[in-house]
Amino acid sequence: MKDIMNWAILFMACIAQVMTGCDKQVAIPERDGYQKLYIPQAARGTVTVAFTTGETLPDTVAFGAAVGGFDVPASTIAVRFEVASDAVDAYNTANHTDYPLLPSDALTLLDETVDIPAGQINSPLSKVVIDPQALEDDAQYLLPIRLVEVSRQIGRYSEEIHTLFIIVTVAPAPPVYHEDLDRTGWEVASYSSHDPWEGGAEGHANSVLDGNFYTFWISKWMDGELPLPHHIVIDMRESHTLHGISFMNRTFWDDYSNGQPKAVAVELSADGETWEAVKEFSDIPAPEAGAAPAGNWIRLEFDEEQDARYFKFIVTEIHGTGSVTSVAELGAF
Repeated sequence: MKDIMNWAILFMACIAQVMTGCDKQVAIPERDGYQKLYIPQAARGTVTVAFTTGETLPDTVAFGAAVGGFDVPASTIAVRFEVASDAVDAYNTANHTDYPLLPSDALTLLDETVDIPAGQINSPLSKVVIDPQALEDDAQYLLPIRLVEVSRQIGRYSEEIHTLFIIVTVAPAPPVYHEDLDRTGWEVASYSSHDPWEGGAEGHANSVLDGNFYTFWISKWMDGELPLPHHIVIDMRESHTLHGISFMNRTFWDDYSNGQPKAVAVELSADGETWEAVKEFSDIPAPEAGAAPAGNWIRLEFDEEQDARYFKFIVTEIHGTGSVTSVAELGAF
C-alpha cells in the first residue's frame, strides 16, 4: 500500500514539474487512458470498527469514489458499491488472518450508487451502517466494500485501493478498577461469633480492620465448632457507593490451611437493621500451596453499584474440613 501511494505522489509530482517547469509542451497520447477509479478511504488502509459486548448503538463508516488522472471527467461517472464477499479469502491469505465475512443482517449499505459529476473528481459519500446486535460476542469480522460498476468505460486502480476493507470487532469492555475505600473510622458492628485467645488480636472480630495482615477473625472453635454460616458486620460510619467488597485470607505461620471462605453472601444496609441481599459468590479460590495470602486482597464485585453504610460478610462455605472460618482483613471498593 505504501509503495502504491509513494508511486502516485511521485507520478503526480513529475507531471506537475513537466507541465509547469518547462516552456516546451509535452504531448501525452491517450490521456483518457490514465483516468482510473479508486476509493480514497481505501488508500489510507484498513478501517477498524470496535464494539464492546452488549453495545447496541450502530456505527457508520463513510466512503466515496474518486477518479485520478490528468484531466477531470468531462461527463458524469456513475459508480456502484457492493459487499465483496469473494475478497475475504484473498485478504486472509495475504494478511495471515482468519476473519469471517460480516453477516449480511449486521449491515445496511446506504447510497450504493453515486455519481462523480462532470468537472469533478469525487463523488458524494456513501455509508455502511453496522449493527452490533447482529454480531456474536468476542468475535472479529471482515467487511470488504468494492467499487464495482461505472457508467462508462474507465479502469480501476489495483485491488488495494478500489476495495475498502473494514475490520469489525466485538470484545468485552476492559474492566473498570474501583479504588479501595479508606477504612479509617470503620467499626465492627456485630458478628456471629469469634474466638480470641490470650487477650490479643488473634481470633478477635476487630482484627479485620486493624491493618495487620497477620491478625485475623476466626469463628468459634474452642470447646466445639459452630455450624456455618458465619458472619461479620462492618459499619463504615457513613454511606458509600459500593462496587464490591474485598477480603484477605488468614496467613498461617506453618503450611497448614483450612477454613478459607469458598462461598460468600453479601448483604447491605443503610441503618444496620434492614438488610438487602446483594450477591452470592461461589467457588472463591483458596490460596495456592506455599503462597502466603498476606497482602493479597480478593475482590468480590457486585453486578451494579449500591449505596450503603453497613455491609454484612457471610461465609456460607469453606475450603478444607469442618465449619470454622477465618479472615484477616475486610474492605470495600
